[in-house]
Amino acid sequence: FSNMHLNTKLTDRFECMKMHLKDIPQEIIEQCHLKDKVASDGCVCIEIRRAICGLRQLGKLANTQLKDNLAKHGHCPSKHTPGLFFHKTRPISFSLVVDDFDVCHERQEDAEHLVASLKKHHPIKTDWTGSRHCEIDLQWDCNNRTLKTSMKNYVKRAPLQFQHPALARQQHAPSPFTPPTYGSKIQMATVDNTEPMTPAQKHQLQQITGKFLCLARAVDDTTMHALNDLATKINTGTQTTVKALKHFLDYYATHSHPTKVHRASDMILNIHSDAAYLVASEARSRAGGFHYLSNAKGTKLNGSVAVIAKITKNVCSSAAEAEIAALFMNATHAVPLINTLNELGHKQPATPMWTDNSTAYGILNDKVNQNRSKSIDMRFYWLRDRIRSVSYTHLTLPTKA
Repeated sequence: FSNMHLNTKLTDRFECMKMHLKDIPQEIIEQCHLKDKVASDGCVCIEIRRAICGLRQLGKLANTQLKDNLAKHGHCPSKHTPGLFFHKTRPISFSLVVDDFDVCHERQEDAEHLVASLKKHHPIKTDWTGSRHCEIDLQWDCNNRTLKTSMKNYVKRAPLQFQHPALARQQHAPSPFTPPTYGSKIQMATVDNTEPMTPAQKHQLQQITGKFLCLARAVDDTTMHALNDLATKINTGTQTTVKALKHFLDYYATHSHPTKVHRASDMILNIHSDAAYLVASEARSRAGGFHYLSNAKGTKLNGSVAVIAKITKNVCSSAAEAEIAALFMNATHAVPLINTLNELGHKQPATPMWTDNSTAYGILNDKVNQNRSKSIDMRFYWLRDRIRSVSYTHLTLPTKA
């Protein structure tokens, strides 16, 4: 779309705005004869009938009017996936993100019908190569059946924006390495006695995590863990956090053009789940998950469609409970993905999930008798109910080499 929101009409009621005459261009004053309508304080009251920037109801009105206009031409929203549309009779579907369309069609005439339908109400721009969507650059290779996604020049502007100094040493990991203590029987908590971050450093941390979170979710999922760790330190960070933040920026200065590759597959969602027990502050554990499209056995690895890197809200009392919590979080996150794939015509079998913890595998698959696991949060057993119903989730252990 081109200026979709600013072409929205205020249908329910008009708004009024008071402006001083000196803030209005002279040609507008003459055209509308505003000098005859000016008040004693030099202001005029203007009635707004079309959207302008800053109106609270602008987004909702634009979306409602767009849906009404699309419905007149047979395009209806899907039942479960927000922003996904289908046509009643034509084999065409498209996703809508704010004012960006990503169209999947079998015939050129169906896409041209959609374009003609939109042009009746909005000025639009079209790109038939499909090279860009939602600021993500798409590189299609039909011969090798691959799709490379990237965000060109997104990282290159960051050093100037955040005044990051020139790179003194290349960094190939997004977070600092913590060497393990082999042979240690007691896990000692680290104590950070460095000075707290200054308000300026906190503000910069907020800016950096906000900027790179978009890139991490869309393209470079390898930094999700580092961003999650930095985001938890916004209010409690110290100078050690500042060093970790510099390390993170050094990583992107070294790898300034991350790219993700998606390969053609059977379009079956697979999930690899893992957890790290008591690695976060306040006796909390971290959950991780990698969601990708592959075959039913998950043997063909692919670019991710979703990545989980979060700290579990529940304080887990064992490593097995942390693994079950991670499986629970990944399974709930996968539900809308499964619904979308089914709506797009990719019928999903029982979703394969992978874990490396035999205790969690045994509890959820009813293969062990529980004696000392009563403390596990009852919400996590939602996943066991889905496994029992067979048609939803299939939990397996990785095959040992």
